[in-house]
Amino acid sequence: MELDDLKSAWKSIPDEKKYDRDKIFNMLKKKSTSTIHWFFKFTLTELTLVVLFTLISIAKGKLITGESLSFENSFFYRNYIIGSACTILFTLLFLIYSYNTYQKIKINDSVKNLMNHIIRYRKIVNFFIFFQVIALISISTPYYFELGKNIYIDKIGSNYDINKADTVGYIAVGIAIVLILIITTIYYGVIYWLFLRKLSKNLYELKDIK
Repeated sequence: MELDDLKSAWKSIPDEKKYDRDKIFNMLKKKSTSTIHWFFKFTLTELTLVVLFTLISIAKGKLITGESLSFENSFFYRNYIIGSACTILFTLLFLIYSYNTYQKIKINDSVKNLMNHIIRYRKIVNFFIFFQVIALISISTPYYFELGKNIYIDKIGSNYDINKADTVGYIAVGIAIVLILIITTIYYGVIYWLFLRKLSKNLYELKDIK
């Protein structure tokens, strides 16, 4: 009887481990889809605000700062329109990718595939953040250059030095870039980091049960 009991106990161990493994996997899959779902909603809200801001800026011919876009045919205005359009398009592509990843994870039944989805998605999110920061700097640079020059010209009057005006413009650009980097680091570092941290945690747990 003892030998039969040992055989029965031995046979029951793989099934129990398999059950625990499947249970943990399903839990991690649910957590991952939930994280990406909320990521999708947040990015969609962000895109909506960007579109509204862009449309209002174009319609009124000015930015929220109140500075007039009187030189609509200038490099600045074209750069603003093209940059905003590229940002919106890229965010839409990111939303489509997020939704597709969310759907794939929902129906996925493999630890390896789920890990691959999470790894790829994290890379895309990092690239998305990098693109957003670069796009914001590219859109803002001509504006702050002109703004710095105009502030100097208004202060000096008609006897201004064009070289000094350009220097002030470059200084304004430098200050703007530093502020943009600080703000975006805080924004993406806090909000997006929370999403990525959850996905990373799920990935580490998946590696343990693989």
